[in-house]
Amino acid sequence: MRRWGIGVVTVAVVFLWAGCAKDEGGTGPSSPPNYFPLKVGNWWVYRGVELDTAGLETGPEWRDSTVVVAQVTLQGRQGYVMVSHYSGGRSGSDTTVVASEPGRLYIYVGDGEDGDGIPFLRGWVKYADYSASSWNIWDTTLTNVPLDSNLTTSGTFSWRGERGGTMAVTVKGRTVTAQEFRVVGSFSGKLYNQRIEIGTLSYTRVERLWVAENIGVVRGQLDPSELVIRSPLIPGGEMRQKEEGERTVLMDYFVQ
Repeated sequence: MRRWGIGVVTVAVVFLWAGCAKDEGGTGPSSPPNYFPLKVGNWWVYRGVELDTAGLETGPEWRDSTVVVAQVTLQGRQGYVMVSHYSGGRSGSDTTVVASEPGRLYIYVGDGEDGDGIPFLRGWVKYADYSASSWNIWDTTLTNVPLDSNLTTSGTFSWRGERGGTMAVTVKGRTVTAQEFRVVGSFSGKLYNQRIEIGTLSYTRVERLWVAENIGVVRGQLDPSELVIRSPLIPGGEMRQKEEGERTVLMDYFVQ
């Protein structure tokens, strides 16, 4: 399961992976489906493709082969180590530690802080919750975050989880019902040049997962996004920088 990121250094502050989740309304069935089957030896193979700024698929494609390789205990919670290996149009690997409860998925954040000294909340993050319509993951105020040698930004960051609707997905020739979960990260702040306010900066990122009972993640998507900077120093008063997205679709799997 790939941990998605973006290539715009000026909005690196937006993707602060941390927090302790808090439920905000919504109820689900007393016995939620087994959306996250985790056991050493389970594996999933995905087709991945980039999305242009309009959300259309564009090459190159890659393969994401994810396998559960070990069990660990972190902060009193039993987790599973998942390693994703990439081939085709993408290379390398990722390692993610996850844990599950009935209808819930948690991801472990191990970084203490990034290279610029931006604080993170270390520990388990509730990434999906079938029993809640939405939940707050993290809200914080960031001050004097460096963007380059002269530019800084200060503002508010919000990271929120949402339960969406369902959709039919075909997996290995069989149609299954997949439940959508969304993680929405947003930043809104002011832009400074040598501590002089010169404008505003805003960004929102949406990551989606669709999961099916006794299978796991059957589809994932990082939506195309847009960074908006408004300043009287910019011709026309505004600059918009669009970012591509990506999509993964399950091709094959084995769960116990």
